[in-house]
Amino acid sequence: ARARIAGGLDDAVEALHAAFGVDETTRRLGERGDGQQHVGDIGHRVLEGRETHHQPRGTQRLARGSGVCRVQHRLGVQEQQGLHRLAQHLASVQATRARHRADELRTDGVATVTLSNGKVNALSPQVIAHINAALDQAEKDSAVVILTGQRGILSGGYDLKVMKTGPEAMRDMVAAGSALTLRMLAHPQPIIVACTGHAVAKGAFLLLACDYRIGVEGAFQIGLNEVKIGMTMHQVGIALARDRLTPAAFQRAVINAEMFGPQAALAAGFLDQVVAPDQLRVTAQAVAEQLSQLNMTAHAQTKRKVRKALLDGLSASIEVDKRTGLS
Repeated sequence: ARARIAGGLDDAVEALHAAFGVDETTRRLGERGDGQQHVGDIGHRVLEGRETHHQPRGTQRLARGSGVCRVQHRLGVQEQQGLHRLAQHLASVQATRARHRADELRTDGVATVTLSNGKVNALSPQVIAHINAALDQAEKDSAVVILTGQRGILSGGYDLKVMKTGPEAMRDMVAAGSALTLRMLAHPQPIIVACTGHAVAKGAFLLLACDYRIGVEGAFQIGLNEVKIGMTMHQVGIALARDRLTPAAFQRAVINAEMFGPQAALAAGFLDQVVAPDQLRVTAQAVAEQLSQLNMTAHAQTKRKVRKALLDGLSASIEVDKRTGLS
């Protein structure tokens, strides 16, 4: 968005379009005869916080020659300056949103979802919502999913800033995260996780919710540290770890909060494969291409049959955790 601001007034209008959508922008700019004053009003209301705006996923850039561009060419210098100020404001909003996101890239039947939220890729309610939205789209596209993180870390777990705001916020976020886990385990297409490094707490549970888990060599830690930081393990976490980890590793990971290096995590059941860091992307893509050859109806039905007891248990555990919290 910052780059587009420098491109002139047309690019500023594109920022309006990104915020409101084509139809809504056209309506706002064209619904009144005094279009110049109307644009100024919109800009002032946004800048003063009296106008809400949302950026829909998958919006396309505004085509030149559209009704919106024809309206903007009639604007005077004052209105153009106001529109540029609005575009700058929207760029600031978009930069803030970029810190709480899960970006999605789709190519050749594979949807790559990249976590991006601060240094530790904390799983905030916003990030969880973005992952769900990406899974919605991948399901519509019948795409195999690759979930990955930033260099050196998949995720450090739930957003502690949210956890510290109170027990209700903590309970709601954990419930949303548990519902995501349940959804991932039953997702109709395969989900591969390309673990870029550390995976701690809920980050490690993401590994346990995927169909194929690839980690990287290096001085990385994978595990469930809830007990170490003073949190009683929730029922969903216990049930998931019991199902996916080896019996010995389950006890050590859940009760003792033991952390595992990549090779130890492979033996414990957190990972299915460990590769060199520079081979992670190509390996994940190769696995995705292999799994894309499956009959997806048979895959989905078999997955749900195999995991029925786990899925039923997790559904019941989510309700228990809502009542009891992390105690």
